[in-house]
Amino acid sequence: MPDLRIDTERVKPLHTRDFPHRLVVVTMDSLWTTREAHATIPVAPAEDYRGYIRISDGADFRYAFVGGRQHWIDEDRPVAAGILYEVSANLRGGPQSFPSDGARFREIGEAAVANDSALFETLRAAYAR
Repeated sequence: MPDLRIDTERVKPLHTRDFPHRLVVVTMDSLWTTREAHATIPVAPAEDYRGYIRISDGADFRYAFVGGRQHWIDEDRPVAAGILYEVSANLRGGPQSFPSDGARFREIGEAAVANDSALFETLRAAYAR
């Protein structure tokens, strides 16, 4: 019998969800590159990352979805890369498949994410313009 329970966390507006995990995020866009992102899920070994991040912007927050397309291990530390999409703080639910640039998911560009802040400089060098 399939599990028909509703995941209540996924139907809450994004700004009310928990972001208990810390990540580093590196993109070619300096507004989204940070050592201090908070995420709904951590980067896991051997998995493409598909989760939401929250970045502090002074007194406000910005939100994004990272749609992972590849992953690797850097000295026993998981790293994932994919496309970062800016999303509304009021977004409910999530993409049913890999999102495309549009009204709900505005594509920012390629991004790499990792749990370990020691990887920040290495990843940033790889994404430098």
